[in-house]
Amino acid sequence: MFDWEEFLSRHRIDYGASSKENLIVNCPFCRAAGDPDPSYHMAISTLGKGWHCWRNGEHRGKSPTRLVQALLGCSWQEAAAISGGDTIEPGWDQRVRELFEPPKAANGHGKALTLPREFRAFEKPNAVSQPYINYLADRGFAWRYLTKLYGMYWCSQGPWRGRIIFTVHHKKKLVSWTGRTIWPVGHVRYLSLTRDPERAAQMGCMPAAAPIHDYLLWYDRLKKSEAETIYICEGPFDALRIAVLGRKHGIDATCLFTNHASDSQVDQLYDILPRFNHRYILLDGEKRMLPISLRMQSDLSPLGVASKLLPPRINDPAELTEELLLGL
Repeated sequence: MFDWEEFLSRHRIDYGASSKENLIVNCPFCRAAGDPDPSYHMAISTLGKGWHCWRNGEHRGKSPTRLVQALLGCSWQEAAAISGGDTIEPGWDQRVRELFEPPKAANGHGKALTLPREFRAFEKPNAVSQPYINYLADRGFAWRYLTKLYGMYWCSQGPWRGRIIFTVHHKKKLVSWTGRTIWPVGHVRYLSLTRDPERAAQMGCMPAAAPIHDYLLWYDRLKKSEAETIYICEGPFDALRIAVLGRKHGIDATCLFTNHASDSQVDQLYDILPRFNHRYILLDGEKRMLPISLRMQSDLSPLGVASKLLPPRINDPAELTEELLLGL
């Protein structure tokens, strides 16, 4: 049986104990989905009964290899060597079949995504839009420029109700979006458009062209940016904070929607980063994020990307002030 306590200690992963039979950690799958776990919501059975997240019921399983991979951000083979689990990654047979099948059109339909009618632009305030405008004001953002400059919307109806929407465009096509709830409790923080046709149909949407972490936020705009400095962040509100505060100082930003770059995102970063004189990775403030930041820095080292750390007592870039940003 895999010794979870020894593994967590050896890899310096913060954990606690909810009982004699369960250890608790930050859920790595919530973080990968762009909704970082604020506490220890992932429970791991020390008796080999599996693991599950109390925040998101889909984040559960029995494979120690899968959880080790998520916690360390390593390959399946590396995780299997650590956990002693199955060296064959689930779904490999499907991926092999796809190599010999004709490529399917994006989102399975060959059609560009269309913006749902419920997504409303930030225009003149009214009684319905006021809670969204108030939420943004509480976070230090004015509403007037958000749709035009940053492709943001608000939604008060349907499956995306109660959320601020960040649309994701790639090569002038709408490919996905993610919505951040404005309510403090009782809702999943971020909800992103799924690639699964059945789940998308249940939500009244076409499926995303690809997982959202295959894209960079504001990729098209950044290809034309005249800023001298760019920051690569985890979440959309982190990137928005830096882009807004840094706009008059020649600073721009993007986000990965998670804490590590996918191969597709690395390719896109190689496409846009050369136009910026200064390039930085700025992840959340926990000490355990430093190895992830350094690994990304290594992946992007040919482009001269450096890691930055947040000031003391600042947990994520969304909390920065203009003065603190300029002092990084």
